[in-house]
Amino acid sequence: IRILEDYDSYIQQRISENYNYPTRMRDWELSQILLRFDKSQRYECLLDTGCFNTFLPVWLSQYASNVTASDLLYRLLYKNILRRAGLLKKKAHGSAI
Repeated sequence: IRILEDYDSYIQQRISENYNYPTRMRDWELSQILLRFDKSQRYECLLDTGCFNTFLPVWLSQYASNVTASDLLYRLLYKNILRRAGLLKKKAHGSAI
């Protein structure tokens, strides 16, 4: 999808060339956000809640003076510990957290 390629290009220009990790997660969700986002607007504030380790807030910063990114990382850590201890079923490959 062209919109994801444009997103990748924008992000790659803003991070280190030595960054060896994925720059996006859940392509289906990200593409829907990018397609529906009104790029003709200039926003005072934008909030990306549940962002985990994505670069969407970086992309959003081109359209807003203030971008806030948040997530409940302790919840993800707790689930990860339970999975490793065998107390929670391992997630299927490619599924959301």
